Formats: sequence, C-alpha cells, structure tokens
Amino acid sequence: MIKFYQIPSHSLKVEHSYTFVLYLYDLERNQRIVALYPETQCTAEMIEEWQSFEAKGAYLQISVDDKELFLNEAEISEKNLLDLNEFYFKMAKKQEDRLKLYKSISEKEFHLRDEISKLSNNNDYKGLIDRVKAEVLIWPLTHSTQLSMVTELVDKLFVRDIMPVRVATMAYLIAKLNNLKDQEVLGSIIVASLFKELGLGLINAKDLEKKEKWDLNEDYEKYPMLSLYVLSKTTFEVPKLVKRFILEQHEQYDGSGFPRGKKDDYIHIGSYIINLASQIIYYQSGRIKGTPVPLVQAIELFHNQTQMEGLNLSFPTHLMDSLSGLIYL
Repeated sequence: MIKFYQIPSHSLKVEHSYTFVLYLYDLERNQRIVALYPETQCTAEMIEEWQSFEAKGAYLQISVDDKELFLNEAEISEKNLLDLNEFYFKMAKKQEDRLKLYKSISEKEFHLRDEISKLSNNNDYKGLIDRVKAEVLIWPLTHSTQLSMVTELVDKLFVRDIMPVRVATMAYLIAKLNNLKDQEVLGSIIVASLFKELGLGLINAKDLEKKEKWDLNEDYEKYPMLSLYVLSKTTFEVPKLVKRFILEQHEQYDGSGFPRGKKDDYIHIGSYIINLASQIIYYQSGRIKGTPVPLVQAIELFHNQTQMEGLNLSFPTHLMDSLSGLIYL
C-alpha cells in the first residue's frame, strides 16, 4: 500500500506555514528526509533548493495521512495529485498482487543443499530458479526504478531454464551466502548476469575459430566492453553498478583477468561472484570441459580449488569457502 504521495514544489506557497510534514525523497539512494516541519515558514530559497533536487530526480512527498491537509493548504487539485501519483498507485497494486502470489513461497522452508543434490541427479534448475524468483518478486516496487526494473526482468525471464537465468540464479545464491543483503546490489548482480555476454554476438566466431590458440585473445577480451556498447544502444538506462559488474566479469584476484587486469580489492565482490557463478554453471553444463558433470561435483571442484584446464580459480578465499553452503562436504 502506498504510504506517501509525490508532490510538486510549485504547489507550495512562499512565506506560508503548513500543518503537515514535508519530505524530500532521493530516489537513487532510497533515502527520505524531512524537508519542512509543521508550522515552519516555507521560503523562496527552500523552494529553489527543492527544485534543484527535482532536476536531479529527487522529489517532495507528503504522508498519505496528510492528504486532506495538503489539499486544503496547497495550490493543487486532488485530480492533479492523483494523476501525478498514478505510477505509484499502479506499482503498489502490482506489488500487492505479487505478495499474494509469492510471499508464502519465499518464506517456505527451503534446504539449499538438498535442492542442489536433487538437481545434480536430474539437471533441472527449476526449483532453484523458482525460489529466487519468489524472493525477488516481493521486493518493493515504489522505492527504486532499478528494483522495479529488476523484478520485471525476473518476472518475464525466470520462466525458462536457460543459461543466463542459471548463471543469475547461482550468482544470487552465492551473493546471499556471502551476506550481501542490499537489494540494489543483488538486483545489479542479476541484471549483469543476464546481459553480460551480449557483446559476444558482435565477435566473428569464424575468425576466432581460425586462430591456432583460442585462449585469451584480443577479440575475445573485447566482449565485456562490447556488451556495454550493445546496452548503450537500447532505451534501457544501465545502472553504474551493472556496468561495473559487466566490465569486471572476467577480472581475477591475481590480476590475470581482462579487460583491464585489475586485482585484489580493486574488483567489486559482485564481479567476483558473477565470474565464479558463470564458471560453475559453464563447467557443469560442459561448456568448458566438453562433457556435462553433476552440479555438486562442479561446486566441489571449485570449493577445493582444483586446478583444471579452462578454469581460472583466482578468487578471494572467503568467497571460495562460502561454496560449502551449497553442498554437503
């Protein structure tokens, strides 16, 4: 249920005191502060400052409980107020519907190790995918445009057991094992996992096949940047963290990765997680070795840091240790 109305700064009067609390909401940071206390005079300087914040994407709010006070004291009609908040009413209704569908599923007892053991026998990721989908689809829709976008992607894409969804699912689960709780970060991990390989479509596969050695060549090393290029040509506004995760998806802890050879703590933990999740899923599916293996076996190999051709196991130690939360050792 919507708790705040967005209001325009031009509806407020200079040198006037109001009986309600006025809030300033920063959409990008998901932060709300008191902009004006009751019985405090509203000045021209205040309105000018609020308008500068509005230009940057923030906006003023009032509590739903203060709606009648606001309409009586401000220069705006009820219709204009409701029209301005139409998107939020729509999102609130959608969230209410989603909570009815997914809240009980997301809270249902779930044994991750058991699910992965079962998956290793039938190679069916549906149980893991459905669980992640249920958890994400109860995220708040009115707090952030990014979270709203993430939930839409998950709602539309987490209906098929395909490689990008498998990677996004595994990355989300590993992130939670590492106590990443910020929904903006978790959402960025999901989005980057889904879109990180778009740039591969711009590389001429036949030219790559002609090379005597595949290994890490110049054409292949370009693809993270090409993925960002493809996304830049869409109407999708790519969050900075998603861009970083896509760009760093092949960086390694020892500096041996690409495209920039970053190392250690200069690489975001989310980038390491996406890299690790991708290698686990690719190895399990046979994309690296050529022969599929059970998921438990693939995870155990990474947890034990077993060196094998085609794998790069240079990750923070605590990240590799966290894989114990996925399997029975």
